[in-house]
Amino acid sequence: MSLSGEERLRNLALALRLMLQELADNAIDIAMFELKAETFAETFKDVRTTTWKEFEDRYWIRRMDAIGHPMCRFTGSGWLAAIDLVWDDVKTLFEARLATLAAALKGEVKGRDEDAYVYLDSLAATSGLPESWIFNTIEAGLLEHRFNRKGAHWYDRRSGSPLIHIPVDFGLDPL
Repeated sequence: MSLSGEERLRNLALALRLMLQELADNAIDIAMFELKAETFAETFKDVRTTTWKEFEDRYWIRRMDAIGHPMCRFTGSGWLAAIDLVWDDVKTLFEARLATLAAALKGEVKGRDEDAYVYLDSLAATSGLPESWIFNTIEAGLLEHRFNRKGAHWYDRRSGSPLIHIPVDFGLDPL
């Protein structure tokens, strides 16, 4: 018997909350969820197989299977969906962090006639924000999503410390 749409949505929400809890303060490009690990299986016992498929279809997770070891990790859009789900619980903390991050990024382009670039570790040091949280925020486009303003993006994510591109029009309303 198939689940109703409402039951499937509840299961999606449950899985997102559990994944966010498991992720804790880790960066989404590093944290892996081992789908058959004993602790994972116990924590996620109520998450249906079809939910994982739905996550893949929505690009909320990226499968990273190794032989005999199904694994996945959040994508930026998956982390964003999870944050939206728990927004009321994290709103106070995240709004303060987003304001701090926006101010630090704006400071990089203030008074300039061209775009700016800053390394993730440098931005974390100057802003006082956790590097992993900044990573997740940039990857997910959380600034743009919450404030509907032009945001910063990755210039080079593959280097030792990812380089963030801050457009000269950072923080402006999109036309």
